[in-house]
Amino acid sequence: MYDFFKIVIGTKQSKNSLIIYPEFNTSTKSKDLMIRGGDFYAIWLEDKEIWSTDIQDVAKIIDKCIYEKAEELKDSVRDPELSLLNNFSSKKWTEFRNYCKSLPDNYHDLNKSIIFSNTNVKKTDYVSKRLDYPLEKSSIDAYEEIISTLYSKEERKKIEWSIGAVISGDSKNIQKFMVFYGAPGTG
Repeated sequence: MYDFFKIVIGTKQSKNSLIIYPEFNTSTKSKDLMIRGGDFYAIWLEDKEIWSTDIQDVAKIIDKCIYEKAEELKDSVRDPELSLLNNFSSKKWTEFRNYCKSLPDNYHDLNKSIIFSNTNVKKTDYVSKRLDYPLEKSSIDAYEEIISTLYSKEERKKIEWSIGAVISGDSKNIQKFMVFYGAPGTG
């Protein structure tokens, strides 16, 4: 369950019927929602084990919880009104956007390291992107052919050192970088 909202069942005064809606929490700092500069920054997607910077994911998550609550109550409550974020006339989307504006900054920089498809990720790793291939030992025959054809042994060492610094995370502390350039269409 997410810590920045809860699903509430109330009565609608004009119709004397039940309404299911989200209520946003301001009493604790969220561990599931990040705010930066008074705006949405990211939300934790538990099922994908990754942070999402897509604000539409907030609406999907909250609306899913509302539908689940309605399903849970279907035997005891007849036709409750669902106040969904994806229904603009419910004003819940505007309420959520105003909620974000009212909160202080609560975020961590995302994607400070490279994550491969076989990397175990925790919420506190703060990543929103994952490469679609694993980091594992495999054949590098094609790489060997290309690198030895295009570069001298000395240049190859520099390139591989740079790649290693990026993969290991050391490049954050090294004030050097590489630029590959050439005429358009040469590679």
